[in-house]
Amino acid sequence: MYLAAISHRSADISRVTRFVIAAAAALLVLPAAADELNYNLYDLSVTAQRQVENDVMAVTLTASHQAGKSSEVTAAVNRQMADAIALLKQQQDIHYETGNYQTHPVYKDQHIAAWRASQELTLRSRDFEQLAGVVGRLQEQLKVAGMQFEVSDERRAKVQDELLVDALRQLQHRADLVRATMEAADYLLVSASINSNDYAAPVRRAVRGEAMLAADSAPAVEGGDSQVRVMVSGQIQLQYD
Repeated sequence: MYLAAISHRSADISRVTRFVIAAAAALLVLPAAADELNYNLYDLSVTAQRQVENDVMAVTLTASHQAGKSSEVTAAVNRQMADAIALLKQQQDIHYETGNYQTHPVYKDQHIAAWRASQELTLRSRDFEQLAGVVGRLQEQLKVAGMQFEVSDERRAKVQDELLVDALRQLQHRADLVRATMEAADYLLVSASINSNDYAAPVRRAVRGEAMLAADSAPAVEGGDSQVRVMVSGQIQLQYD
């Protein structure tokens, strides 16, 4: 029985020894594999961009009123907005939304002397001429706070698809250039990323109230262009025979 116990313990020690040897061998292989993965790597980055004509016009107008009572200013602003929305409902292809409603006291000598309320109304349309005409009519009660021009989502998506093809071709050209210069037989694309967050500030036109005082005069508008771009970056690994 004593001999059997020794034999069993020897078997356990033998299994532990084999496990330790196998683990050590694996640890020796890992650095080699890691070196293979991190060897002859090159990071590349390209950008494709294009100037695109803006096809959306956006105008922000403000309804405002100041009086001695808060209820009076609120009622006046609500009335101005109601009249504006009634006019907009008669139009086609003009999208509108309200926002940024504020009511606050006006102080004089550390006492409330009056109340002031305001609310914004934003209009968007692809028909610049129509929107400019409507804005001219709305100026009877509202003030123009500003206008801007931008590329529509549909046009931007179409251009981005075209630019993505151009950017990928550029990346492939860069990779071929690196391979040829470094006299490698081939290359592997290890990773790649695409960034189409090409937001650039749209063309804005600051509008001063006195520049558009005549309610029956529409502002002169010119949409201009915006830059759309797609960036592609990748990592290649050169392969040698």
